[in-house]
Amino acid sequence: MHQMKLTTVISGKKQDLLLIFDEAQSVTSIFLDGREVTFHGKNSVPESGELTPGEISVYMPFFSKSRECWFEGCEEMRSKYFEEVEELDIKYKGKCPSCKKGGVIRKYIQELKDANVPPP
Repeated sequence: MHQMKLTTVISGKKQDLLLIFDEAQSVTSIFLDGREVTFHGKNSVPESGELTPGEISVYMPFFSKSRECWFEGCEEMRSKYFEEVEELDIKYKGKCPSCKKGGVIRKYIQELKDANVPPP
C-alpha cells in the first residue's frame, strides 16, 4: 500500500489531497483536507457515467499547481478549476464541504476523459 499527497493553495488556504493505493495500484481511499471523500471502491461497479477510481487517480496531477501541464489547453483549464474552487471557498467562507470540492474535481476529470487527454 502507498500514498500520493498533493498540496494546493486556494484563497491563501493550504489544501491537502491524499490518495491511498493498494498493491494493485488501485485507489482505495481519497482524503481532502483530512476528510475522507466517498467513492466506489475497486470491487464495486460504477454506475453508468461514473468515474472509476483508476480514472480518478490517473488525472490527479492535473489538480496540482506544482505539476507541469502536459496537454494543449491545460493551463487554461487548470486556471478555471482553481477559480471554481476559490468561488466555493468564498461562498462557504473557507469551510467548503469536501463533497462540493469533490464534485468539481469529478467534473474536471470527466472533461479530461471526454477530451481523450492522455495521462501525464
